[in-house]
Amino acid sequence: MKASRARDLGSLAAEAPVESGRLRFEAAARPRSHADCVLVWMQKAQRSRDNPALDMGFHLANALGLPLLVLFVLTDYPGAQPGHYRFMREGLAECAADLRDRGAAFLMDSGNPVDLVAAHGRRAAVLVADEGKLAFERRWREEIAAMSDMPPLILVETESVVPPFAASDHQEWSAATLRRKISAKMPFYMELPEGIPECRVAAKTSDFPGLSPSFPDSFGKEASGLNPLFSLQRLDFRPGWKAGMESFGHFLDSGGLERYPEARNDPCARGQSGMSPHLHFGQISPVALAKAALERSPGAAQTYIEQLVVRRELALNYVLFNPGYDRYETAAPEWARKSLAAREDRKAIYTRSELESGLTGDAWWNAAQKEMLLTGKMHNYMRMYWGKQILSWFPDPAIAFRLLVELNDTWSLDGRDPGGYAGIAWCFGRHDRPWPLRPLFGNVRSMAASGLRKKFDVERYAAEVEDLYNVRRKEKP
Repeated sequence: MKASRARDLGSLAAEAPVESGRLRFEAAARPRSHADCVLVWMQKAQRSRDNPALDMGFHLANALGLPLLVLFVLTDYPGAQPGHYRFMREGLAECAADLRDRGAAFLMDSGNPVDLVAAHGRRAAVLVADEGKLAFERRWREEIAAMSDMPPLILVETESVVPPFAASDHQEWSAATLRRKISAKMPFYMELPEGIPECRVAAKTSDFPGLSPSFPDSFGKEASGLNPLFSLQRLDFRPGWKAGMESFGHFLDSGGLERYPEARNDPCARGQSGMSPHLHFGQISPVALAKAALERSPGAAQTYIEQLVVRRELALNYVLFNPGYDRYETAAPEWARKSLAAREDRKAIYTRSELESGLTGDAWWNAAQKEMLLTGKMHNYMRMYWGKQILSWFPDPAIAFRLLVELNDTWSLDGRDPGGYAGIAWCFGRHDRPWPLRPLFGNVRSMAASGLRKKFDVERYAAEVEDLYNVRRKEKP
């Protein structure tokens, strides 16, 4: 045990079943010689399987002969709603049970992540953390790394197939420029490790006093002041790693890959895999999904891989290299801002309250907004239309951008996510090119209601959402 602790992190990490491109740490640092455990701070990757950060934690705990403590810190995210906490809570319960079966201790606390990770990190030989991409997630990790009394920190990338820093060192212009880089490196990062050793030194919750192993009652309660439609929400997704993988297996078994190229843009066809919430909460590994799809049918999987890997990782690249990813002034490219500023002056057409409740004069837009309120999701094709139309309704594009961010982050189950911010930025010209000038859109690509009819039966879509609303209203006590 003493010999292992005398080794530097570089040699210890090199023996772990995790690709070096996923790791960021000071190789020359050494684990603390007097420590109670190896600590894994779980935040982005809320899963016990197919998790490189946990794989590293198990490896180090075994190598150092120490218990493994997995800590999750629940914090009060601005705008998060009860549905978000319910989905997360049920997934974490499954994760905790599996980790305890594997010999690790899983503990939860609520409050400021920096303070709590620091408080429990001081007892650890090594701190392993999954790597966050959003500004506040990166700030948490930077503040912890800067503390002089903390153990060595290893950051492990868990959200991607090809780690963003391994794919590119700058903000990519478009999917086309990133695709070439990802395609070249994807085979190397597609292997999931087999047979990760369990912890040899079992740790019990009682060994680490001062934390609550249960989900705090103060989170996930029905809040006052919610949009009345939201009280009718029923999530269409079963949370957790097991349920997510079962759902994806059904998608594959039912011919989902073969139908995906045509069906994915039709809300009535139910042609999407439904994995976005699981990916957002880190309950499922994108590597596991990509590998399963390619093993089922390499040819049929290509369109799905384009969305799961290239487009999703373009969003990761966007938020990493654009600190202003959630602000119009830095999200929209210069050419788009210039043409939008030249639009004719006019008054805003709708209030936020009207938008939030789906009370505009556009029936298709209203259906998309109500779908999000009722189910926690909005079909991806309709989300593009939803974003474009708000842009055309507000004279100040910065206000339109802010409203889209607020609505998506508040009501979508996969809100506050790189994909959401990149998708909204796309509505304002990011990852796109200038188009012929139009009065309401400038040089930004437009979408018209007439175009929806060419893609699918939009009247049927709106009717299905309205039927769902009526059913939910009758069900409510």
